[in-house]
Amino acid sequence: MTIQHQHIIELSNRYQIVFSDNGFILYQLDLTDEGVWKRSKVQLCRNFEAVVETLEHCELNNEDVNSLRDCASTLQAILGEIKEIKALSVSQ
Repeated sequence: MTIQHQHIIELSNRYQIVFSDNGFILYQLDLTDEGVWKRSKVQLCRNFEAVVETLEHCELNNEDVNSLRDCASTLQAILGEIKEIKALSVSQ
């Protein structure tokens, strides 16, 4: 597998999106007691839409999302991160 590009995003959790020949790999990163970020969960996604859907699922199931306003704020945060990724992809 050749890694072509990777991007770290910060929402309620930290995620790493890796763009490769085989599609997209989404890692959830957790901070260890030693202060090091480690990959804790992994999801292979066939396309970018699946990455977005997985992020939505993970973030909307967060215990801090309790109302429609929380849902809207969470979706806006995801959209902001996705726009940043797209802008970076176009500029490279």
